[in-house]
Amino acid sequence: MTAVDASVFEGSFWRDPYPAYERLRTQAPVREVALPRGGTTWLVTRYDDVRAAFTDPRLVKDHRATLPPELREQAPRLPGPFGSMMVLLDPPDHTRLRRLVSRAFTARRTAELRPRIEVLAAGLLDALPATEPVDLLAGYAVPLPMAVICELLGVPDTDRDAFGTWSRALVDDHDDVDQQQATTGLAEYLYALVETKRRAPDGALISALVEVSEAGDQLSTEEVVAMGVLLLIAGHETTANLIGNAVLGVATDPALRAHLLGDPERIPPRGVGGHALRGRGQPRPGTLRPARAARPRPRDRGAPGLRSRDPLLPGRAPGASRGGGGPAVAARPVPRPAPGRGR
Repeated sequence: MTAVDASVFEGSFWRDPYPAYERLRTQAPVREVALPRGGTTWLVTRYDDVRAAFTDPRLVKDHRATLPPELREQAPRLPGPFGSMMVLLDPPDHTRLRRLVSRAFTARRTAELRPRIEVLAAGLLDALPATEPVDLLAGYAVPLPMAVICELLGVPDTDRDAFGTWSRALVDDHDDVDQQQATTGLAEYLYALVETKRRAPDGALISALVEVSEAGDQLSTEEVVAMGVLLLIAGHETTANLIGNAVLGVATDPALRAHLLGDPERIPPRGVGGHALRGRGQPRPGTLRPARAARPRPRDRGAPGLRSRDPLLPGRAPGASRGGGGPAVAARPVPRPAPGRGR
């Protein structure tokens, strides 16, 4: 391999990323790679290394933390809602946002949505033709999480087509101009929606985020908008990929398919989602984490240390789980670097 591996994120990677991840884990588990839109990053692909990267305070999310202290306050934040997005901030800003959001975005709120989600899922399945091939992604896996996010946020039915158009532009392989237009359109819409909910609360998540407070602290309008954008980006594509990969895993594993169909009670109570994350998890890596200061040489032989401000990218390939590949449905949960780990 060359000094910077330019082949990782090209061509066949997006159709089947797992061979590339396997090659990296065995040959270069800490590897400098070229990013699709320019620049380089250090890609980490082994479980213990990924887990350590998610919690290492020397690796940050806010790019301003890599600057000398005297320059941080004057440094510009990321534009638009991204400057207030929880996953792009570090403590104490991240901690404050998470604390406030968790008071509104509760397990009870998501559980109350379950009957409506079941109706949406059943309606999409009923609409699929029964006697001819179907595109599972277009007909079910992509529209389901979009519909659920709209229900969660309280987006009116009349606005959901536009909402879906913006979402697809943000998560699909659109060019920078399309993505910028989608970001602007979505943010402007959410700013208006927040003001609507402020005047007429309806119990949906946007209303709850507007109203939530703790010790006199509240989310600003920009922070509520940022949370809406984050839910859309983090919840739409990841869920669509999870559904598609879970079905693919069952469809291409005759033994697993026979095992589940032979006795439906073998399907875990919460479905196969968690196990699919391990067996065929989210193929895209995590978000970039620039180094706040020079990082010591990783334990792996031949891997150089990071320089200050070098970005690091934790991988989420299923083989990065402890236990490697394994069955898609396991008797007990297996640790895996899935979304939710770290900041």
